[in-house]
Amino acid sequence: MPNNKFYIFGKGGAKGLAGTPYSKQSNITQEATYGINERSTLEGSLNGSRLPWQFRMNAKFNKEFEIKWSERKSSNVNVYVQVQNLLNAQNIISVYRATGNANDDGYLTSEAAQNTISAKNDEEAYRHLYSLAANNPSNYSLPRMWRAGLSVTF
Repeated sequence: MPNNKFYIFGKGGAKGLAGTPYSKQSNITQEATYGINERSTLEGSLNGSRLPWQFRMNAKFNKEFEIKWSERKSSNVNVYVQVQNLLNAQNIISVYRATGNANDDGYLTSEAAQNTISAKNDEEAYRHLYSLAANNPSNYSLPRMWRAGLSVTF
């Protein structure tokens, strides 16, 4: 007799995580530019600020079949689809310490940087490219990911 079990959310779940601590800085530095060393100044206490909460929901749908090879031999086949980050939540996992934002380090709007930015060959292009570099995708969790698979047990 074949085994026709069907599990919905059998291997799924949801997880919430309070924001992890980080140390806020009081001065604006060029975080999106490489090779420029500027000293940051601590604002408040060490690890005195927190990242926002994170929420993640995963699901796994699977169907198991039994294949009879003979009277005494059989195999189990499990077909599954797994979805990680089901709701496609854009969790923030890192921020710029001066602003507390994941997509802006504050350099382009800081008073001290305006003379340096206006001295560039093409100020508009510099601002555009710098903002692209500052909006680092590594500051966010991975997007929704689908996996399909098959496992065979002899």
